[in-house]
Amino acid sequence: MALYRIEGEKLLAIDPISKPEEFLYQLLMSRPEAILPDEDDKIIILGYKIPCEGFEIDLLGIDNSGNLVIVEVKGAWRSQREVVSQLLEYGSNVEEWGLEELKNVLVKKGIISPSNDLLSWLKTRFSEQYGEEPSFNEQNINANQRLVLFLPLRDPRVEKIVKYLRKRGLDIYYTAYNLYKDGETIYLVTNEVVGSETSPQKKLQAKEAISVEEYIEIFQKYGLNNTAEVIKQLYEEGRAYSRKQLKLSIAEGKISIYFDNPDTYPHMLLYVNTSDIIDKLVEIAERLNIPLKRDKLRPGLAPITLIGIEKLKQFDKSIKQLIHQLENKLP
Repeated sequence: MALYRIEGEKLLAIDPISKPEEFLYQLLMSRPEAILPDEDDKIIILGYKIPCEGFEIDLLGIDNSGNLVIVEVKGAWRSQREVVSQLLEYGSNVEEWGLEELKNVLVKKGIISPSNDLLSWLKTRFSEQYGEEPSFNEQNINANQRLVLFLPLRDPRVEKIVKYLRKRGLDIYYTAYNLYKDGETIYLVTNEVVGSETSPQKKLQAKEAISVEEYIEIFQKYGLNNTAEVIKQLYEEGRAYSRKQLKLSIAEGKISIYFDNPDTYPHMLLYVNTSDIIDKLVEIAERLNIPLKRDKLRPGLAPITLIGIEKLKQFDKSIKQLIHQLENKLP
């Protein structure tokens, strides 16, 4: 897009410029409607550089229906595969967050106080930004995620990928922007390249949400009693959460273990969230004969993945030892 200033009967070109991502963060937090200029839903931005499974989300927001809004901002052109894959990874990591996980992240970032009631705080932020309260409640927080690429210029390859993902049911958007400098004034022009005009053709089937107590009963049904005991103890300590998956927080959050419902999808993922525990995890896993994926030995990835009841039964034999040795706490 070219931008001109009219002086008399002349058109004078205004030069395009580029700025780093950090330049845009505060601007978009103050005027979040610029992120999705063609959408009616209202959005507030909760913060920038939000930690998530070893990564940092550029901008994390929430819309007036309670859906988390994950925005990947680039200050210069990057490979389309890189930016799309980054955004999808953030979305997959955030999918299981409820009010508790969201509050923990915002407290760690220093955005809210531990004494704040998050739901009330969010509604106050909406009222201050738009003069009206949002429609979400405790039950529908993060029922869905909205993924946004906020990129300089317009890339047809990114546009094609985002349209494909959107047609397959993913709530993803692509907004292209340009920066121009005219004297001391900088202008930001945004254009929503792909948005809700591309209707999903295939809805993704949501996982059924079940409670921690139900998870415990299901694990016991399959004879996974050690796992059930661990879940129960962590739940009593406030370190086991259930949404669309069961999440266990281990070693002060340095390790996260996710379980899907064994009745429908017997599946376990162990994520490493910080680099300082990787060597210890490798040593313990090898001692306990737990299979490791060597190519996943870095923060934000899952070096231990088990699928199937039999694999979960093998893991059940060593889960207490694994957790005890990782944090020297569980019996």
